[in-house]
Amino acid sequence: MSPRYPQKFSWFIVLSLFIPVQFVSANPPKEIKLNYDKDKSVLIVEITHMTRDRTEHYIRKIFVSKNQEDPISSFFVGQAASTGFTVEIPIDLAPGDTVRVKAICNEAGFKEETTVIP
Repeated sequence: MSPRYPQKFSWFIVLSLFIPVQFVSANPPKEIKLNYDKDKSVLIVEITHMTRDRTEHYIRKIFVSKNQEDPISSFFVGQAASTGFTVEIPIDLAPGDTVRVKAICNEAGFKEETTVIP
């Protein structure tokens, strides 16, 4: 065994302690619920996204597209609650329209949800 072996092993231990912390602290959105209020012409987007620090780890962007048209983009600099938030997106929808929503976390991943308006 060379004298450098313990030093390399020590670095491995130190790095392995920090890597799991990154994966635990950064997570993608867990769930997206979509409801359309036809009286107000708004899509209600409810996003579940757990975070400990709402100003450092949050949903950064939401894209809403109707029938594969160009998406409506909404950008955020924080999250209202540590469990997620709800946003109303003004959009005219009719029965049969397909709506796709993509929520992107500022640190890790995204979630998509698609629905057809009844």
